[in-house]
Amino acid sequence: MKKNKIIVFSIVVIFFVFVVILYKLFPLQYTKEISTVAREYDVDPKLIAAVVRVESSFRVEAHSSRNAIGLMQITPDTGRWIASKMKVDFREADLLDPLTNLRFGTWFLRYLMDRFNKMDDALKAYNAGIYAITSNRTLSAETVKYVHKVKEVYIIYKILYPFWEMHSVR
Repeated sequence: MKKNKIIVFSIVVIFFVFVVILYKLFPLQYTKEISTVAREYDVDPKLIAAVVRVESSFRVEAHSSRNAIGLMQITPDTGRWIASKMKVDFREADLLDPLTNLRFGTWFLRYLMDRFNKMDDALKAYNAGIYAITSNRTLSAETVKYVHKVKEVYIIYKILYPFWEMHSVR
């Protein structure tokens, strides 16, 4: 009997250590800003957080080799295009502002989700560009891996943060 209690106790401890490690590996930052843009564009905040985690690991100052900037890795050209569609002014430096970057990235994600009606296709277009989806060309291994990673992190955020929700405005 005592041996069984020790085994059960060990399993419980291992489980809780695993959960703590998951919270350390998949933290949430900018929750207020993400919640704000999630409501504005009716996108699950956990999906936005997953994109941010994969794109920049929540680093505001992140810059890619393709000149993408900020939390959601928006290129200046895409930022200008998004700003024109949103009818707002745009300066490249705006992409370093967390709220602006999240707003532009979430607006774009919503645009892609509405255009393609499938989260996978929206994520493919977010990573590889709209032309990659509309041209029916073979997607790069990088893009396939990106979609898989975002969906994986999205599931983890759904498990770790089940009560972080937004109220739909649509």
